Amino acid sequence: MFPRERRVLKSLFPEILKNSRSYHSPNLTIRLTGRLKSDDQQKPTQFSVIVSGQVSKKAVTRNLWKRRVRNITMRHLDRMRGGHYCLIFLKPSVMKLSFKILEEELMSLFYKTKLI
Repeated sequence: MFPRERRVLKSLFPEILKNSRSYHSPNLTIRLTGRLKSDDQQKPTQFSVIVSGQVSKKAVTRNLWKRRVRNITMRHLDRMRGGHYCLIFLKPSVMKLSFKILEEELMSLFYKTKLI
């Protein structure tokens, strides 16, 4: 689980989705936006991982994929730029990936978004 200061509040989702930019890969989508208030630019980047019911009907499986993505993200938090909100959406095709390939794809998206 992300530390509290690294989590996106659910109440901010509509605003973030409206003002964000999308970055796509075959199995993931990242929605990234800057801080909504100018005084929040110095705070660390906040994350949320979203796995819909289309990925798997079983909550156990959805939670497994959330934990994997959070684990990869947590390992690279020290290299992330601050001042952003980042929503990570998993597509149904992610079920076929190994952990290593998932990590490579997520890292390539982080580089693409210039978070790293």
